[in-house]
Amino acid sequence: MKNRFFKPYKKDNYYNEGLINGKKVLILGASFYCPYNESSNDFNCPKWNECTSMEIRDSSNFNESCYYFKHKGYYKSKLENAPEDEITNYLEGCDYPSYDNFTQFMIEYVSNKIGRQKMKNEDWKMYIWERLAFTNYVQYFLPTVSTPTQTKRDIRNFEAFLEILDELQPDVIIIWGTKITDHFMKKYIQVFTDKLEKQDNPYLWNLSYHGKSYILINPYHPCNFHNQWQNNLEGFKQALDTVFQKNQDM
Repeated sequence: MKNRFFKPYKKDNYYNEGLINGKKVLILGASFYCPYNESSNDFNCPKWNECTSMEIRDSSNFNESCYYFKHKGYYKSKLENAPEDEITNYLEGCDYPSYDNFTQFMIEYVSNKIGRQKMKNEDWKMYIWERLAFTNYVQYFLPTVSTPTQTKRDIRNFEAFLEILDELQPDVIIIWGTKITDHFMKKYIQVFTDKLEKQDNPYLWNLSYHGKSYILINPYHPCNFHNQWQNNLEGFKQALDTVFQKNQDM
């Protein structure tokens, strides 16, 4: 039985071209949250408490029968397609500040690396996301926008992450925020891998699993809580430079 519920977003150029120097890059966000407001007078979702329960921790029973999304016309296929749906919605103009903060930074970074080209911002957004894979760490919908501290009961999320590594075989994983890597530091998590440790650079981690080595880059979450994302972009940039320069020299 798979621990992964959400199907990662990816396009052909994730495999065919990669982001920089042919390297496949996976973006690992924190969590999806249900946009339904339980105090809404517009609609009463009969399964919201169960679907977003932080005790049950499983939305899969409603994968094809989300009452709220059917009411609003969202996610016409399945809940498991949330990564694809959210990135597609963002690229079509929906307001997702976290995605946009990250994307605008990556546009500047990548365009400098490959040589500035005269492309419109919307074309650059497509260029970036056609070469990335994306999903979130927590494998069920949350009732709020705040990702809870991950505990021993959340081992499933880490096991799902390992399944995603086997599935996508990325070279580099960019992990948004410290809620996830705080979980990685627990001994009950590290026993699943051959190696999972921080480098001297606080933005960089090493991970070895199933005979493959991965480089993890851990910037602040682009939701920009307390301006942590905005105020620490130079550290993120230096970590990217370290990783992609190292790959270029190999």
